[in-house]
Amino acid sequence: MTGLFLIFVLVIWIFVANWMAKFISLKMPEGRRALLVRVTLFITLLPLPLADEIVGGIKFAQLCNEKAVITIDTVNTQGKSVWFGGSQRTQMKLGMLDVTQSKRNFVDVKTQEPIYHYYRLEATGGWLIRTLRISEGNSPLLFNNYCQPQNLGTINEKLGLTYVNRPN
Repeated sequence: MTGLFLIFVLVIWIFVANWMAKFISLKMPEGRRALLVRVTLFITLLPLPLADEIVGGIKFAQLCNEKAVITIDTVNTQGKSVWFGGSQRTQMKLGMLDVTQSKRNFVDVKTQEPIYHYYRLEATGGWLIRTLRISEGNSPLLFNNYCQPQNLGTINEKLGLTYVNRPN
C-alpha cells in the first residue's frame, strides 16, 4: 500500500513539474530555445522533493567512511573477557537530515576498563518521508539509514577476547 501511495505522489509530482516548466516557458517565444528551457526546468524540478536526501545521503556516506571504524582503547587485549559497557547518544544535523550517533563501548568484565568502542550512525529521511509518514522510523528512501563497522562479528576473535553477556 505504501508503495502505491509513493507511486501516486511521484506521478502527481511529474505532472506538477511538467506544468511548472511549461508555464514558465510559455513566456518565451516558441522554438528550440523555449523547448530547451522547458526540458531543462523539468529535469531540474523533478528531483527537488528528494534534494535533501540526495545531499544528505552524500554527506552521510562521507561521515560513515570517517566513523565506521573500531577504536582499540587498550594495548593488551589477549585473554580478557568483555561485555557491552553502554553507549552514549548524540544528535546532529546533516543538512536537513537528523543523525543519531551512538558510541558503543565494550569493557573488561573484571576491571570495567575500556577495551574498544565504535560508532553507529542512524539517519532519518528527508522532508518528503517525514511529511507523508510512509516509512516506519522515517527511514530515507535513497540510502541505507544506518552504518557501523563491518568487522564487528570478528573483532573479539581478532583481539583474543571472549564476549560474555552482562548479567541482569
